[in-house]
Amino acid sequence: MQPNPPARDREIVSVFAGAARDLDPLISRCGLTPEEADEFKQVLFLWFHAFTRRPGNQAKPVTLFAPTLLEAARMYVGSFHNGNGSRPADADSEVPVQEGNREVDPSDDRGED
Repeated sequence: MQPNPPARDREIVSVFAGAARDLDPLISRCGLTPEEADEFKQVLFLWFHAFTRRPGNQAKPVTLFAPTLLEAARMYVGSFHNGNGSRPADADSEVPVQEGNREVDPSDDRGED
């Protein structure tokens, strides 16, 4: 049974806030200004919120997506700092996805298990 929307939203905010502690060192290493860091976190939160609401993800606990959030942040922070500024949608195809107990690389189209 999936949580009701307000409970899901609280869970998303809680997981993001917990991960934000791990984002700060990454952001400082990349040399983002305070304004860039705030904007980066806002954009990343919007991406994470949408990601956790995707079909197939809604029935899973949000805590399962914390590693995906951190990986997307790691991949995206460099392009954000370099002025790309696009949302981490391109991370959707690059971030490995957890499927059961194995990691699946969406760019791997071999169709093998």
